[in-house]
Amino acid sequence: MPRNIVYRPETQFIADLVYRSRTSQRLSQGEVAEKLGRAQQFVSNVETGKTAVQFVALLDLLQALNYDPHQFLEDLQARMSDAPRRAKKKR
Repeated sequence: MPRNIVYRPETQFIADLVYRSRTSQRLSQGEVAEKLGRAQQFVSNVETGKTAVQFVALLDLLQALNYDPHQFLEDLQARMSDAPRRAKKKR
């Protein structure tokens, strides 16, 4: 059975990149949420890794942050490459 995606390290990498982008622009979660037409809690949940954001919603979030999707993917790949490899569980 697949693991819950919220608890994967990749979800936390995405959360960190979104948080850093927002705070570097001195935007509040409420301001980003308003641009998205969503509740502030959505932004909070993404940034804390409580919510694994769907791809289309991620694109909307990146647009609200003026974060180029190509650059985001490069940044995400770099974070994933730097992370220690996890041992695969035997079945």
